[in-house]
Amino acid sequence: MDENGRTPAGIEFLLQALPKLQERLTVLDRDMNVLYSNAERFHKPDELNFSHECHRFHQGNDEACSDCLAVRALSSRDAVGAEVMTDDGLWFDVRVTPLLDDDDDVVAFLRTERDVTALRGRLQTLEESDRLYHMILDHSRDIIFMLDSQWTCVYISPSYGRFFGAENENPIGQRLDFLIHSHDRGRTKRAFGNIAAGDDELESIELRVRHSINGWQWFSVTGSPLFDNDGEFAGVVGVSRWIDDRKKAEMALRHANRQLNLLTGMTRHDLRNQLQALYGYLSLMREDRSLRDDATIEKLLAIAERMSGQIEFTSIYQQIGSQDPLWQLLDDVLPPASEFGKAAFNNQAKGLEIYTDPMLGSVFHNLLQNSLQHGCTVSSISLSCRRKGRTLVIEWRDDGVGIPHDMKERIFDKGYGRNTGMGLFLSREILSMTGMGIKETGEPGEGACFQISVPRGRYRMKG
Repeated sequence: MDENGRTPAGIEFLLQALPKLQERLTVLDRDMNVLYSNAERFHKPDELNFSHECHRFHQGNDEACSDCLAVRALSSRDAVGAEVMTDDGLWFDVRVTPLLDDDDDVVAFLRTERDVTALRGRLQTLEESDRLYHMILDHSRDIIFMLDSQWTCVYISPSYGRFFGAENENPIGQRLDFLIHSHDRGRTKRAFGNIAAGDDELESIELRVRHSINGWQWFSVTGSPLFDNDGEFAGVVGVSRWIDDRKKAEMALRHANRQLNLLTGMTRHDLRNQLQALYGYLSLMREDRSLRDDATIEKLLAIAERMSGQIEFTSIYQQIGSQDPLWQLLDDVLPPASEFGKAAFNNQAKGLEIYTDPMLGSVFHNLLQNSLQHGCTVSSISLSCRRKGRTLVIEWRDDGVGIPHDMKERIFDKGYGRNTGMGLFLSREILSMTGMGIKETGEPGEGACFQISVPRGRYRMKG
């Protein structure tokens, strides 16, 4: 009101319009006295405080509020606001706007109160849902990804970084095929193309993804199509699960089955030959008693011994690939010092771990036996390792007589050599179960050198 007790014309017009509004509204004069309020629309008569003082009317307080919004609006000459909770737990978005006259002086204040209790509840629910969503993404062991319609990666979950490490290239902004093995790209593109063409889901496909340290790793990938507001294909959201151990075990099993079939045929052929020789000698002895001498009996015993060796060989061979590959510390599978006899042993590959068949210890046992039995003059044996490109080469070297050039490959044949002739054959078979190889590269007269090649991703240093 002015000095004559009259309400200014502009405010009078405002007072006529306020009842039509839906928010809680209060008009205050410059001295913070209530000129108008539509509070009766929101409260029962016995709940209203009709005091003209703002702090009594709104808060029921005898003293002015310490952080009065109207005082702040008067100072800033601009609207101010805050969210306020009432004693009954309701939340209001309160805003106080200064009303200026033609001289730019504050003549009154408009206070609005909008109930935001439900909105805050929805926001809280949304924030909780978002928190749970991110918690799932952050802690999922699977890799969750999103591709746009051009097969460019637009999102990858944090599990990608945990699995691949900082060394791997960030896939965000890259096309799908930059990480995928060239042999898997064709069927992967076809599978994702079927989604774009209308398939509801991506059937699980298995593919290899490049790891900067461990080489190609196997993953199982599934996905679902995404559509924009117009129903047009917009991309794919998918889940990728690491299955490298399983795939390696499957490949080892297939290899074992192939080798077992080979073994069955070889053993049947060998036993048949030995039995024919045995039957031949027995037939001759039955017809001619003079042949029943010690020399013939020794021949029969030799045949029986070879047949027994064949049976023993099958018992050992069937164990290859019967168990899943595992990480093995080389120090733990080497023969004990007592088996080296007088030969000195220098292990320069301490701390090396190999992912291969559990029978790895038999490989080094066979190498030791070869050095001691065939090296003749062996006085020292060494074990070392070095990288050759992405492959690790393990060297078993002795200072014996060595192996002639024309025998370097034949020594790995089944049955070749003195005694059973099975040791090096079995060693090569054990190593091949997990993609490893072995060859002899020493110089004749200077000692034997067996090199074991270990593919990337199947070796590491302990710790």
